[in-house]
Amino acid sequence: MRTAQRLYEEGLITYMRTDSPQLSSEAMSAARGGVERDYGKEYLSPEPRQFSSKSGSAQEAHEAIRPAGSEFRRPGETGLEGKEKALYELIWKRTMASQMAEAKKSSLNVRIQAGECTFTANGTRILFPGFLRVYVEGSDDPEAAIEDREVLLPELHEGDKLAPDNLTPLPHETKAPPRYTEASLVQRLEKEGIGRPSTYAGIITTILERGYIRKQGAQLVPTYTGMGVTQLLEHHFEYLIKYSFTSDMETALDEIAVGRRDHLHYLRDFYLGEDGLKSIVEHREGKIKPEESRTIRLPQLDSGTEVKIGRYGPYNLIELQKNGPSPIGHDPETDLPVYCLVGRYGPYVQLGDKTDEEPKPKRASVPKELNPREISLEQALRLLSLPRTLGAHPDSGKDVIAAAGRFGPYVMCDGEYRSLKKDDDVYSVSLDRALELLAEEKKGRGGRSKVLKDLGTEPTGKNRKIAIYDGKYGPYIKVGTKNVGLPENDRDAKSIENMTVTRALEIIKESAKK
Repeated sequence: MRTAQRLYEEGLITYMRTDSPQLSSEAMSAARGGVERDYGKEYLSPEPRQFSSKSGSAQEAHEAIRPAGSEFRRPGETGLEGKEKALYELIWKRTMASQMAEAKKSSLNVRIQAGECTFTANGTRILFPGFLRVYVEGSDDPEAAIEDREVLLPELHEGDKLAPDNLTPLPHETKAPPRYTEASLVQRLEKEGIGRPSTYAGIITTILERGYIRKQGAQLVPTYTGMGVTQLLEHHFEYLIKYSFTSDMETALDEIAVGRRDHLHYLRDFYLGEDGLKSIVEHREGKIKPEESRTIRLPQLDSGTEVKIGRYGPYNLIELQKNGPSPIGHDPETDLPVYCLVGRYGPYVQLGDKTDEEPKPKRASVPKELNPREISLEQALRLLSLPRTLGAHPDSGKDVIAAAGRFGPYVMCDGEYRSLKKDDDVYSVSLDRALELLAEEKKGRGGRSKVLKDLGTEPTGKNRKIAIYDGKYGPYIKVGTKNVGLPENDRDAKSIENMTVTRALEIIKESAKK
């Protein structure tokens, strides 16, 4: 649709958000004139050919998608390349072919008897290419391209005896129904009366972006998340996913568009009616159990096997392996097994088994750049080495730690955090480097915070630094990890300059009371 939009904006095709097959008189005149000019009168259909939609829900406010203008530009004359040229060529060929003569073919079917077996061979000879001629447009040799569509058999007569060159038995197995592709899904949506030409691309994009399906080649494969959402809707809001629901809504919207139905009355009934969306949701939401909603039971698996769905996809297969997950190796220092597992918040590595004596074995998240299926023992142990204690801070005696968090690697000491720089490595950063980073002034988001006045350290024995910073929403006091905005009377430059530790602590105390 994006490619078609560009062609429309450049004036090369007519409006493309329509499923009408009807051509205007201008379009038929342009197509028939082009056929006679390029291929000869014999290639024209005897009469102008008009089509009508077989779908009762078709939107036919616009004519069919066709090349724009009263004379069609041939694909080679547009200056287009790539996808734009391919799409324009498709539209041009289909429009031209609609006004061309029928192709004439001679078909030959041969049956060959061999004992109790019957073999068949089918041949086709094109007597007159008709509309097929336009479909080989652009080939180096159009006549040869048409001949390539023929399947020619040798001259045969009834009773001829044939000697086989070879015989190859080909087994046939019944295959599962094919998965949907984008094209076949749109065909099914059209058949069920769901959506419109202007929404098909958006529907497929939405279910892909939300992770309900994934693309495997041309096929659209449902994900566990998609199965979970479908299961939830089937159990609690079945009427919302009936084909008739969307089809009826599309019909109602069409009636509103042409003035046959009042839009406010429809919306009130849809949302606030006795069986409206509001009452149904209020009635059902209390019965939805979160744990049950994210549990999928697949009919092809054992009754005790379940798949759990978390924010990052499936994470728990019960009784998938009778002996539990297999370790990827053992830690050479402790000889404990090392696992790579998938949890509610994504893949992680774990050192040792979860037992009554050790209910929380050491774990570390697997970063996005690593494939959890291919993670090695060395990589797992490296991840498990965090957080690292680098040593004691020379001033406070508190441990200085290097770790990796949600927003990247960092160092910390006594509640103070600093992100590592681009060239720092969390696995090898030294105590000296960590102290340098911790000594830097902490910047807020976008680097907006700067120190307006350093008040020293808190005189309560906690030895926490206290200072006034200029923040996004004005000056504030920071002590440890606590931030308190300055009152209006203390925000001017003179008040900040005269600010004392005692006054700052009073402001913090007053803020706590509020």
